Amino acid sequence: MFRALICAAVLFCGASPTLAGAVPVAVEKAVAPEDYRDRFLAAFPGIAQFLFDAPTGAAPSCDFAKPRHTHALLIAADQIGPGEDYRLTGPLNDIALIRSALVAGGARDENIVALAGAEASREGIARAALALLERIGCEDTFILHFSGWTFEASELAYGTDGTAPFERGEKAAPLAAFSDDNPGAPDLARLADSGPFLALNQIAQGQAQVISSSALSEMITHFRNRLANVIVILDSRHVAGTDLQARQAQNDPARLWTETQIPFTPESAYEDIVFPEDTRLMPRHGGLTTFYAAGRSDPAFEMRLPRGAKDGKTYGIFSYKLALAMLANGKATVPDLARRVETVSLAADDDAESRDANRRYIFETTDPSIAIIAEQRPPRGLRGEAIKITNPAPTRSAEPKKAPEVEVRGYVEWPEKTMIVTVGGKQAWLTPDGAFALPVKLVPGPNKIQISALTNDEVLHSAEIEIVYEGDREALAGTGARYAVLIANQNYGEGSQLARLETPFADVDALAELLTTRYGYVTEATFDGRTIPLVLKDPSAAQMADLLYRVSEFAGEADSVLIYYAGHGIYEQATGAAFWVPVNARYGYPPSYYDPDLLSKDLSRIKAGNVLVISDSCYSGQLLRGADGPAGAMDDDRMLALQRLSDRKSRILITSGNDTPVADNGGGGHSVFARALLTGLSEFPEDAFSARELFNDFILPMVVGRSAQEPQYRAIEKSGHDGGDIVFVKAAASP
Repeated sequence: MFRALICAAVLFCGASPTLAGAVPVAVEKAVAPEDYRDRFLAAFPGIAQFLFDAPTGAAPSCDFAKPRHTHALLIAADQIGPGEDYRLTGPLNDIALIRSALVAGGARDENIVALAGAEASREGIARAALALLERIGCEDTFILHFSGWTFEASELAYGTDGTAPFERGEKAAPLAAFSDDNPGAPDLARLADSGPFLALNQIAQGQAQVISSSALSEMITHFRNRLANVIVILDSRHVAGTDLQARQAQNDPARLWTETQIPFTPESAYEDIVFPEDTRLMPRHGGLTTFYAAGRSDPAFEMRLPRGAKDGKTYGIFSYKLALAMLANGKATVPDLARRVETVSLAADDDAESRDANRRYIFETTDPSIAIIAEQRPPRGLRGEAIKITNPAPTRSAEPKKAPEVEVRGYVEWPEKTMIVTVGGKQAWLTPDGAFALPVKLVPGPNKIQISALTNDEVLHSAEIEIVYEGDREALAGTGARYAVLIANQNYGEGSQLARLETPFADVDALAELLTTRYGYVTEATFDGRTIPLVLKDPSAAQMADLLYRVSEFAGEADSVLIYYAGHGIYEQATGAAFWVPVNARYGYPPSYYDPDLLSKDLSRIKAGNVLVISDSCYSGQLLRGADGPAGAMDDDRMLALQRLSDRKSRILITSGNDTPVADNGGGGHSVFARALLTGLSEFPEDAFSARELFNDFILPMVVGRSAQEPQYRAIEKSGHDGGDIVFVKAAASP
């Protein structure tokens, strides 16, 4: 077989015949480029062409009241050559598993097309893709999953003795090597650059079916031009080399250079291959998400379930982990799936565990906030009632625990044999009758534990329990750092034609004192051995931009960041944008202002789980687009509700006004808005509270009651906001 058995449980997935010793060194004598070209194209029919021609046409109209649907094309390329040596056992199981996970997440089974056997070919894929293009609608999701082999141009060669490219036999020089040695054949070099290539099932003797990365990108373009969000899942080796995001960016007119560069071609060049022209992305197009099981030079792995069983089934580890992640949350976003995939551990022995842990999965997306499954059904697993939990005992509410560990026990009640159970992403102990158990360490606060099971009939089962470990309020404060980034512009120069302000310095000084002494914030950060001050007074636009970029370098996922700006703001009628104005700005010259687009990009870069931006400036309500935030109502268990808010990613903006000027001095040496903010932080009656509560209970009523300003609270759109909020937790010594 082409794949070597590893530790009796984990299989090397996607190894080329060359790596497995199936193809000897090329023995063909020197051949003319035109002869090589003809024989190569005959051995790989269609390799230089796209899968289909489809008219671009106009983008479909969008009816946002119409339900969105998930459509999927699942490809199992399990027989790239003749005989058992060229057969993979995992791909068929992979697509059955992915199909089950999609249906569990809310996708309709009739919208899922699975291709295997002769249908897992260029013709079969083209036919299925064209049919799906006819059915896909605006904001639908199109999922393309491939499980099989991938080859580089350095591995593709035709047989010189009548054998197919992937069969044992005498071979010509590989495509990449031949094109390097023959600069007079630029079309062969271009063909090599269109890889890596996905290997499909063999249809005709002596030939191999492949899809180039260029052809794959072309198919993606057609679906995105239908305003569908495209998700590509490649479970094979070397697949990050397809570089689909970069290929798509080259087809985006908004990102193309206006200058056209013509490549130099020698006069003696002989060019015969006619390449199709790439379809351009339309100005309005859907998003793109890519899931790669391996880097450009990395292998992918498989496992057999149940472990050690001779009659077990083989699955791609990446496909299995991804299916579990989708099953856990039907509304999961790409970051959600990435985090869940990384937490799943499947190995039962140290050697296999290390191989699995060292996999470099790659997740890329144009929109991290979009849900994978279009139907956005509640994250209920398929037939979750099959999993019965016996410990902890089921209750109507989250179960409180005093100890930091609990043993989760239960059983799977299903006619078919249970092959594996995971608890919180870890493989549980499993008995032949389906009983399972696993100790789980708890963190202070609520712990949601996902239990998943796979039975022999390819059905995924899911259940979830919530356990509250009764730690102290340190659970709310979390383990990460809390950074206060405070910017005050007060002494404006004559060139700005703006009046000097009275209160920004006093506002940030008082805010720094409150945040550091009562709420555990810091106003300095250490990065690369350097201390970075986080309080700026009278900075330039460049200094503001530099500091906010630095925050993205040192703030981690467990951290929280509060960004406060006090100073002038300006609204530009032509662009509809509001700017922060540094003290050295030139009046009427927007490049000297701090651009809100920079702030939006900085917020996307910052990895911190919770980010709160507070802007006390004129026209600050126009800063960043977004929707009104959550209502902030608390249920009976206030601390649990706050913990849930804190655990979810948040990107929140609070502004001192909407689209009007705001007052500088509101009494007591502070602006009206700053006075309300400081009062709320000083006098809030609870030891822990959300930013929304602070806004509702203090900022909004105090500002509206004392001025004509209308403060705003909202989530920032397209920033990764996931329904959370920043939670202020008073230090234990606070009065």
